[in-house]
This record gives sequence, structure tokens and C-alpha cells, in this order.
Amino acid sequence: MRQKEIDQKRNRGLLMNSAIKLFASNGFHGTKVDDIAEEAGFSKGTFYYYFKSKENIVLEIMKEKIEAVEAEIQENANRDLPFDEAILQLIKDGEKRFEQNRHFFHLIFSGTMRHGRRIPKSIREIMFAFIKKTIELVEKSIVRYRDEIRDDLSIREAVIIFMSITKAPLLFCQLAKKEPGQYFLKPETIASVFKHGVCKKD
Repeated sequence: MRQKEIDQKRNRGLLMNSAIKLFASNGFHGTKVDDIAEEAGFSKGTFYYYFKSKENIVLEIMKEKIEAVEAEIQENANRDLPFDEAILQLIKDGEKRFEQNRHFFHLIFSGTMRHGRRIPKSIREIMFAFIKKTIELVEKSIVRYRDEIRDDLSIREAVIIFMSITKAPLLFCQLAKKEPGQYFLKPETIASVFKHGVCKKD
């Protein structure tokens, strides 16, 4: 990769990270293009060199995050782990993803739950698409263990239960603006609760 391409990728990333941080703290309408450019250390013109608008940068952020989640969950699926280990790894990967992308998840939760009617429709749609895609990818990881799941539960129902157990504390913390640490259960505890709730009895 040439130096120019490296610099462009870096600059684009800096602008996207700044946008995530500011959108999460100030909201979509409370953030100006000037704010994003200044936070990233660039001029307004530099912002428009890489992105057409605030809406465009949100759409690009979402696309990039969807691709990252897809690659991560696919990697987990390729590990071919026993059911117990696969579920535990999904939980640990999810917690790691949250810690590394706190501002992004605040953007997701605040954008879809608190300000859903105020942000542009195209952004609302891709935010929900991200959530839907995450569910589909988790389903892809769990479907291989169909024989472990109770007969009266579909794979989608098992996935929704999994997502509810693992994501509810994050949602609460984001909406209440609390630190998640005190509300997190240990990954092993979550895995045990999930297993005993959705798996066939021995």
C-alpha cells in the first residue's frame, strides 16, 4: 500500500472515530461537521474530501462495523468448538467488542432507543440493520448446535434469548449512563444460565 493510501485510510479512520465519539455524546443533530473535523484535527474541507455529509459518515461507520462483527463471528464459527466453549467464546467476544467500541454502542443504543424519531430515516434503518445483522451472525454460530437446543425452541428463539441475556445490561448502562462493570455477570454465569434455559436436559 502506498503512503498516500495509508494516510487516507488513517485520516478517514480519525474522522470516523471522532464522529462516533461526538454523536454518542451530543447526538446526531447536536454535532456539526465542524465539530467532527476539529475533534479529528482537520479542516472542514478535509471532512468533505472523505464524506459527503454527517449522514454519509454514519452510514460508512455502520457498514464498517457490520463487516467487523461478521468477520469476528465467522472466526468464532470456524473454531469448531464444543457447544459450551462456543457459547462462552461468543459472550467473551461480545464483551471485548463492547469495551473496544463503547462510543459506537452508545451511538447505536441512543440512536435507536432515545432519539429514534429525530435522526434521518436512512440512519435509523442502518442502525436497525446492524442489530439485525448481529442477530443473524450469532444465529449462524448457534445453528450448528441444533441438536443441543430444546425441541420446543427454534434457533432464532434461542438466539433472541442469548442476545437478551448478554445485551440487556449494556442497554441499561447506556440509557442510564452508568458504568457497566457493576451490572455485568461473569461470562461463565451467562453461559450457564443460557445453557440451562435453552438446552435439552441430559
